[in-house]
Amino acid sequence: MKNEFKIEIGLTPHNHDNINPYYWTIFCYYDDWCNEGFGWSKTPEEAWYSAFSYYQKYIITNANNV
Repeated sequence: MKNEFKIEIGLTPHNHDNINPYYWTIFCYYDDWCNEGFGWSKTPEEAWYSAFSYYQKYIITNANNV
């Protein structure tokens, strides 16, 4: 069975945590949800594109190289 992935974007800005206030996380389901990558962006839209780009570059590429 292939792993399931999801992207979560924080829509509440966290200006006190980082210069870029919107947090994104990629989760993978093995036996439970595990964090596979995360980052910060200037807007929720940029957070989505950053997360998806990370997914394509690191997760899909690594899965194809296994």
